[in-house]
Amino acid sequence: MDSKYEIIPSAPDITPDTPKKRNLLKALSSFSAVLLCVGGVAKYYLHRPVFEFDRAPNSAGHAQLKGLPERVPATVNYNLTISQAWRNPDGGHWRPLFVGNSESPFPTINAHEGDMVNIHIHNDLGLPISAHWVGVHHKMGGTWNDGSSGVTSYPILPRANRTSTFNTSGDWGLKWFLEHTSTPSVDGMYGAIWIRPSAERERPYHLISDDPLDIQDMMEAEENPAHVTAYNYQHREMPGLLAQLQTEGYDPYCFQSILINGRNFFFLARRECGSSHLTGKGRVHCKPDDLKDIDGKPVDSYGCVEQPSGAVAYDECKPSDGDYEVFAKQDGYAKASGLIYRRLSRR
Repeated sequence: MDSKYEIIPSAPDITPDTPKKRNLLKALSSFSAVLLCVGGVAKYYLHRPVFEFDRAPNSAGHAQLKGLPERVPATVNYNLTISQAWRNPDGGHWRPLFVGNSESPFPTINAHEGDMVNIHIHNDLGLPISAHWVGVHHKMGGTWNDGSSGVTSYPILPRANRTSTFNTSGDWGLKWFLEHTSTPSVDGMYGAIWIRPSAERERPYHLISDDPLDIQDMMEAEENPAHVTAYNYQHREMPGLLAQLQTEGYDPYCFQSILINGRNFFFLARRECGSSHLTGKGRVHCKPDDLKDIDGKPVDSYGCVEQPSGAVAYDECKPSDGDYEVFAKQDGYAKASGLIYRRLSRR
C-alpha cells in the first residue's frame, strides 16, 4: 500500500564536477552501452530467477531457498498525516474517526528486513498523540523512537511534526502500530507494518509444494501479501464512554460490529475474465431472536450482557448495511497475513 503514502527517495550523493569525474563518466557511458546489449538477453533471467530448492528440511522442519538475489538494505521514507474525519464503516452510524492519510486503519508501512525506515509524522489534530511501533526492536539508543508517550518519548504536540526511525535488521513479519497517549487507538488510530523476511530466513513453502516454479510464485506473493486486520468497533467515541463509566458505572465492553480492514466482514473471491470490480454488503448484526441470556445473565439487543449498574449507552440495535472488504484472487498463489486487534471484548 505504498501508494497511500508519499514515498520520499533518499538524497543522492552529490560530488563536485572535476576533470577526473568527467573522464570517469565517459568511460562509464561506453561501458553502459555494452551492458545494455548484454542486459537485453539476460533481463528475463534476472527478473524472474528460478529458485533452487533444498528439499532436505533442517531440524526445525523448514527448508532453505537458494538462488535469491542479494538485496542491498535501503532507507525507506514515509509521510504520515494524522487527522480526524467523519466515517460510517459498518453503515450503522456516522461518527469521527482518527485517520492516517485519510484512512483507518492507516495505510500499511512496507519494508524489507534490514531497511532503515523513517516515518515523518504530522499531527493535524488538536490534541497530543504518539505512535507506538508494536513488536519492533529498537537498537541501543533507539528507544526514543518507540513511541510510548510518557515512558520512552514525549507526545507529538498539536500541529507539530516528528520523525520516528527504526532499523529493521533482525525484525521481520507483520507488526502493528497504534496511538499510545490516550484513547485514539480504539477510535481508528492503528495500522500494520509488513517487513518482508530476508533471503536468509527459512520458508516453510516446501510443505505446500516442492516445485521450484510454485515456490517462486509463493515468493512473489510474499512481496505483496493481503493483510487482514480485525477490529472491534463501537458507534460512540471512547472519551464519551469513559465519562459514562465514571458517572453511571457503564462498562464500555459492548461493541456494534467487527471490522475487517476497516470494513464490515470480508470474503475471498476469484476474479474471472472480464470482471474488474467486486462489491458486497456487510452489516451491523443484532442478536438472534432465540438468544435470551448468557450463563443466566440477560442480554441486550446487541447480544451483550446487560450492565449490572443498569446503565445504557445505546438505543435498540438496528441492522445496517456497509461495504465488504473484498480480496480478489488472481491466478497463482496469494499470501495473507492476519492481525487481530482485540480490545474491550468480553461477550
